[in-house]
Amino acid sequence: GEWSFRQDVFAGGESSKNNPYQKLITTDKTTTKWTNIVGASLEMNRDWFTTRITYVQSDFSQTDAATGEKLQQASGDDHGTQQFYGVALNGDFDDWIVRSEFDIADRSKFAYKSRFFLVNVGYRVGSFIPTLGMSSYSESTPFPNAYATIKNRTYTGTLRYDINGRSDLKIQFDRVVDRSETPFMGSSKAIAIAYDIVY
Repeated sequence: GEWSFRQDVFAGGESSKNNPYQKLITTDKTTTKWTNIVGASLEMNRDWFTTRITYVQSDFSQTDAATGEKLQQASGDDHGTQQFYGVALNGDFDDWIVRSEFDIADRSKFAYKSRFFLVNVGYRVGSFIPTLGMSSYSESTPFPNAYATIKNRTYTGTLRYDINGRSDLKIQFDRVVDRSETPFMGSSKAIAIAYDIVY
């Protein structure tokens, strides 16, 4: 088959009051703002292969939700710029299924730079799809005295059973290894069971 292409360009802004992600780090209520967001993505597809390239940038700031006062970042500034780069490589060849993504979040001007990747490989066996996966997240910072970096790795095993064309049952096991110099959430194991249906 021939290549097919899809391109998206977007812009905007976002303000999140009492940001849920920040609850992992602090009990203080904060408002997180992403302003001047601009980005683009390009998706390319041919036969069993699909890839997607993404870029996003924005300005970043946080304020105390109660007082409205801007919060200081690790750099000492109360704002900064950030860029995100991503590449996804996916394949669906005969009974093999491969999903992968590689990303960089560059917030090094005010806090940290992180690298992330995810790779999942599955194989269809009748109505069953067993899948093995691994993901990794690692941060570095030019402000080690003000910011504690996070590093972790996750191993995943999943067994999915397609009940019919509209529903499936899935059981998943995750093992998270916290490799941070100062443990962030700690290592953990989890088992999840899910039933999905499309109406």
